[in-house]
Amino acid sequence: MVMAPVDLPEVQRICTRRQTVYLEPHYSLLVTAIPTLVFIEKNKFISQDLRDASASLRTSVCATSDFRQGAHRNLDAVRNAFEQPLLSEAVVDDCHPLVDALRVILSDSPSGLWLILHYVRD
Repeated sequence: MVMAPVDLPEVQRICTRRQTVYLEPHYSLLVTAIPTLVFIEKNKFISQDLRDASASLRTSVCATSDFRQGAHRNLDAVRNAFEQPLLSEAVVDDCHPLVDALRVILSDSPSGLWLILHYVRD
């Protein structure tokens, strides 16, 4: 059972903890998980429930302004996270979902973001 924060200091503590996720060294670990989530959601051998959960998690993380700001502050971390999977021979034929996910992360347009997220999920 999840309990809501009861007072302002508790809300501030929660917000502060969440913000540190978008700073180094944590951000690199977070952005590295995005290609993995894309591979899970596109893998036909994984149950649909798990694929949907992976897509939901990825889209909700990538849609947050803090995550996207972190991407622009840490372009090297984003490049490193996506470069290795894109260079892999196993992914070359089907790399467009990764490129689409990268576009979502680096998108500056909130309205365009939702169109891209919808396209990537389908």
